[in-house]
Amino acid sequence: MTVTDFFEKIETGKDAMFCCVGDSITYGLIHCTAEETYTAKLAAQFGFKYPDTAVLRYDGNCGTGDYDTIDDYTGPILVHSGEKGSLTVIRNGVGGNTVSRLIRRIDDFTVLLPNGIKPDVMTVMTGINDALSEDPNKYVTPEQFKLNYRELLKLLAERLPDTAVVLLTPSYNDMGVDDKSRLEPYCEAVKSLAEEYSLPLIDVHFLWMNHLIPGSEHFGQRDWLSDSKYDSCHPTPLGAEMTARYIFDSLVSLSKQGKEN
Repeated sequence: MTVTDFFEKIETGKDAMFCCVGDSITYGLIHCTAEETYTAKLAAQFGFKYPDTAVLRYDGNCGTGDYDTIDDYTGPILVHSGEKGSLTVIRNGVGGNTVSRLIRRIDDFTVLLPNGIKPDVMTVMTGINDALSEDPNKYVTPEQFKLNYRELLKLLAERLPDTAVVLLTPSYNDMGVDDKSRLEPYCEAVKSLAEEYSLPLIDVHFLWMNHLIPGSEHFGQRDWLSDSKYDSCHPTPLGAEMTARYIFDSLVSLSKQGKEN
């Protein structure tokens, strides 16, 4: 399965599944409502582009264990009505997840999806917690991050051989005082692994850094970051929506590139 194959399934009225895996940025709640997360907005983008396709959403609910799991799902939530096949969009984010924690809960997004159906496309966005040098329970060096991520990708290739895995660079987690982000070496690791494994890449971090105005409100991100005090990473509904649009547009571009090649 490729991103191009995925879009062709939708266009020809076949049922398809899309899964968003990540940390609290993907989980999205508290800072956004369930309808405002980037996963929800991404599902809405699909409904807008494919008005004949029924779009359904399942929102994963976080557990309370040491590394947390997805306890269950809220859904199916009808995002868009249609009679030409269906697209199911899964939100699978757990707050505080690092790559190591994603590995620990890998059954959450390779086995326990609704009805046991494997996703056609899975996006993975992680790294903000791995880069937290102030938290020894999460922090790893960029080098260790890359090693851990490589292990995750090997597991995904084994468990989901027919799924198109799309890597997303982590969005943002800085103080907004200069143009250099502490996430940069982690983003470079993601880019390097995407090239190593010939996986599609969406540079979400580029989007956020391009919006940066050093020294301005919201840690340099103005209206894209939560109003919570000292929150330097969680998006507002607007930040989530802009992220979703960027991801969707990038997926469309990847699909077109696949057709051209």
